[in-house]
Amino acid sequence: MSLTKCRRKLGHYINITPTGILQRLWNDQSRLKQLRKAHAANLEEEAIRLGFAHIKAGLYISEESFNRHKEQKIRNTRLLSCMMAVNEDNQMFKLEDLIAKGVSNPKNRRN
Repeated sequence: MSLTKCRRKLGHYINITPTGILQRLWNDQSRLKQLRKAHAANLEEEAIRLGFAHIKAGLYISEESFNRHKEQKIRNTRLLSCMMAVNEDNQMFKLEDLIAKGVSNPKNRRN
């Protein structure tokens, strides 16, 4: 897709430079992230095509993707339990506790 088409599709100006594109291509983490995203999308397409994921089988997600999502949430929780946030008063809080109390938590939005 050309830069002009990309800008038109997104509806705003984005700054894509040849240098930025090359840096992303040479960055191993960026390439792995793109590869993981493409793999997950292809996995879901095939699961739908083969009938493993459909409206009667669940909420349009394959068992593989659901398990991967659950494992990611567990890894994130473990990581957040080890991290601390320090405010301007030098008070320290576990990030896990802050997230549990935040408005992004669906349990807190209902109350």
